[in-house]
Amino acid sequence: MIAEPDEDALGILRRVIARDRRFEPVGAATTGQQVLEELETLEPDVLFLALEIGDPSGIDVLTRIGEGSREVDVVVTSRSAESRMTMRALAGGALEFVSRASGRSEGSTYEERLDLALRNLAVSVAKRRQSRPVERVESVPVETSSLADAFDLVLIGISTGGPAALEVVLREIAGIRLPPVVIVQHMGRAFTSQLAAMLSRNAGRPVVEAEQDMALEPGSIVLAPGGFHTELCRRRPGDRRYRLGVVEDEPVNGCRPSVDVMWRSVAANFDGDVLAFLMTGMGEDGSQGLRALREKGAYCIAQDEATSVVWGMPGAAVRSGLVDEVLSLEEIAVTMRRGIQKS
Repeated sequence: MIAEPDEDALGILRRVIARDRRFEPVGAATTGQQVLEELETLEPDVLFLALEIGDPSGIDVLTRIGEGSREVDVVVTSRSAESRMTMRALAGGALEFVSRASGRSEGSTYEERLDLALRNLAVSVAKRRQSRPVERVESVPVETSSLADAFDLVLIGISTGGPAALEVVLREIAGIRLPPVVIVQHMGRAFTSQLAAMLSRNAGRPVVEAEQDMALEPGSIVLAPGGFHTELCRRRPGDRRYRLGVVEDEPVNGCRPSVDVMWRSVAANFDGDVLAFLMTGMGEDGSQGLRALREKGAYCIAQDEATSVVWGMPGAAVRSGLVDEVLSLEEIAVTMRRGIQKS
């Protein structure tokens, strides 16, 4: 279903949907009230919701959907780069945001970004239709007492559904001593600064965007900036002090920042013990980086299917046999607290 008051944007959406035989448009609305009424009768799997829609607003529509029992994947779109509104939508349950900026933005056009979002959504819709049970890998349980002093760096790779999941995890580790934590969240350039501000409130400490030549310090929580890849490097050969760099190279796995880019750089340059979490998200970004980390002895945990908004990234890693444990979001939050707290 499409909720879009702009005729030009509506035409682009219809064209993209028409090319994908897995979906067909079941309705269109130009006001928020029409969206709410048609959701009850049409029962769509996917809703493309323009934040500019009114009567009520796009955010109010999203809130009403979250309060109801109807399950629908929501992708929000906006012609504005106003990041605060977008973060409210993502934290409120939207799967993804697609910018309607004219021309090319983040290396692609609006139509290309819609096409990618629709192809990724097919995974989420198929999962819900099949309602298959969660598959878990057999692993040797790790005692939390052995984790407490074990890790020098924590990595999180995450995408669709990430802002809400990160809120849960960072709230759990507020106020405790940490090794450096580096997060790669798939998100556009205009929005990661707002995400960092939101996460700072939950973490009880600053969450900062990576900058060129930033020192990697204990206790810091660093977020890869949107539109750039983040990499870890040594300050000098043989030096155990590390820095972060940001580069505007081509997207990897269709993503910039890419989890693979960050994690491969850690595998190549970091000498300490690493704990890596691959969490909810579309696609397969992170699996190659995870393979490199495993070869260097990192301990790797994937989020389970039941608590992932989309089990693409973690699912790919699980199917490849690259993870040591598969945990729910709540279990990941507890593991973060117990596993990285220094005694």
